[in-house]
Amino acid sequence: MLHSFRSHNEVFGGAFLSSEGAGCYSDVYYDRAMKLHTDWSVGLSDILGNVMAHELGHLLLGSNSHSSAGIMRAHWRGEDLRSLSWGNLWFTNEQADHMREKLLAAVPERSIQMAASMRAAF
Repeated sequence: MLHSFRSHNEVFGGAFLSSEGAGCYSDVYYDRAMKLHTDWSVGLSDILGNVMAHELGHLLLGSNSHSSAGIMRAHWRGEDLRSLSWGNLWFTNEQADHMREKLLAAVPERSIQMAASMRAAF
């Protein structure tokens, strides 16, 4: 199932999720980001970075992960584009906690121990 990000009736990316809400692939559409950059005078790198973060959010949060505010809003509005350009378009605290828990659960215990021993060596 493709979960896409839209703004002003444009799709800027898509995350490919199974019916269980799991996935590991997403796309970001450069040409559409370039058009938004041109039409709204928002930095292209800001647009691309935020669309990538939005799609990674889908991959980590699963299906039905759009929110009424922030980076996971399904349809970004003018105020969201302003926040995006100022670096202030965020995940909610709940979304950030969920993603953090999912990532930590995916790390094998041995990797955690190895990272801790490497930190101790420096």
